[in-house]
Amino acid sequence: MTKQRVKRWTIAEAQTLFREIEPIVKSYGFHLCVAGSVIARGEGRDLDLVAVPMRSDSDKDTMLRAVADTMGISLPGIRHTKANGISVGLLYQSKMIDFFVANIIANN
Repeated sequence: MTKQRVKRWTIAEAQTLFREIEPIVKSYGFHLCVAGSVIARGEGRDLDLVAVPMRSDSDKDTMLRAVADTMGISLPGIRHTKANGISVGLLYQSKMIDFFVANIIANN
């Protein structure tokens, strides 16, 4: 079995993806943020995305499905539940994304 090589993210690639999915994330009641090495250093092994709900009725599962559909990928069955939200690992164009959805509600 050959191990698939994971490509690195650049800030330009992250910005392109952000512009594509941010309106979708927002339409489901979430703010989308970029964190981690890509934003800090301009590149990284994975892209850290954080979605913060703007309303108490924001539906994270529906939002994640809509984002995955837009990206043309499937959502993994494995989610890491944490006290302050859930984390989902995604593979997009041979690049890793750590997508964290917070439980806290942002103040507008």
